[in-house]
Amino acid sequence: MRHLIAIVLILVLSSCIRIGDGAFMIKGELTGLPSEEKCLLFLSLEHEEQALPWKTAEITGVFSDGFTVSPYSRNYKIHVSCGGHLVTSKLVNYPRDMGIGGTVDLGKINVQW
Repeated sequence: MRHLIAIVLILVLSSCIRIGDGAFMIKGELTGLPSEEKCLLFLSLEHEEQALPWKTAEITGVFSDGFTVSPYSRNYKIHVSCGGHLVTSKLVNYPRDMGIGGTVDLGKINVQW
């Protein structure tokens, strides 16, 4: 039993086992959006076909939204869709591209199609 406890402590202290979650923000600005219209911001793993409901947010105008992710390094797809049309997408790696708790800036997004 003592050997098992020692192994677990060594793994935790050496960061081979991560405890907790990661997180980052996505911000940007939608331009050319008709008033009262909203778009959808989706976050999914690189190989997922569809974003999970809790990884989706309604956005309009200047936006900033946070997402909880795995604490391990992973590739994520960010999509913005307005009126059923994909207006922008970006592939990012957490945490390499934004740092832990950092921000991905999508900049100004023209949503007129």
